Amino acid sequence: MTGLGLLKQLKLEFNDSALLDRALTHRSCGVPHNERLEFLGDAVLQLIISAWLCQHFADADEGHLSWVRADWVSGVSLAALSRQLGVDSALRVEGSVQEITDSMAANALEALIGAMFLDGGLAYASEQVQAWFAPQLAALPPELPLRKDAKSLLQEHQQSCARPLPEYELTGQDAHAHFRVRCRVAGEEATGVARTRRQAEQQAAAMLLERLVATVPP
Repeated sequence: MTGLGLLKQLKLEFNDSALLDRALTHRSCGVPHNERLEFLGDAVLQLIISAWLCQHFADADEGHLSWVRADWVSGVSLAALSRQLGVDSALRVEGSVQEITDSMAANALEALIGAMFLDGGLAYASEQVQAWFAPQLAALPPELPLRKDAKSLLQEHQQSCARPLPEYELTGQDAHAHFRVRCRVAGEEATGVARTRRQAEQQAAAMLLERLVATVPP
């Protein structure tokens, strides 16, 4: 499928066709390719989904919202959505590339979101993304089910992978008397900032858990 074909299939409008071409160009084709747009699209997608979940689940805590968002924007979920929408089939790759992997498909979808943001603004990108994720939102219950806290989930995740357990370190307090706690695990680290040390630990654990769950090997 061509980029034009994808536009017609998804009923998208682009003022700058060069942005669309770049979003659908894998790095195997040389420069310019879609990696910078992928970087931007990832941030835009996180913002759109975060805002949407906050609006629909006003009473859910950060840990619940983070878990749902991590599931929705994981590499596996995005790859499936990319193939469902046909984005993967419009991706241009160098002739020696044998197949479009899940990682490539997911990255192409994020790049497309980044291109939509640059071309039409946040409102336009949000409108399209919400339409794509509408079935997933409709499938959620009126209230998010209770889950274990982020620290427990992160520890269980590490145990299930036979990896070292997370380590927490209090690094200080800011000018507003908020605690800063660093969590390290599996070569990754994140810092939580909250009014209590426990909340800061939970925040750091939630960020790392989201990162680990969303990771898909290239």
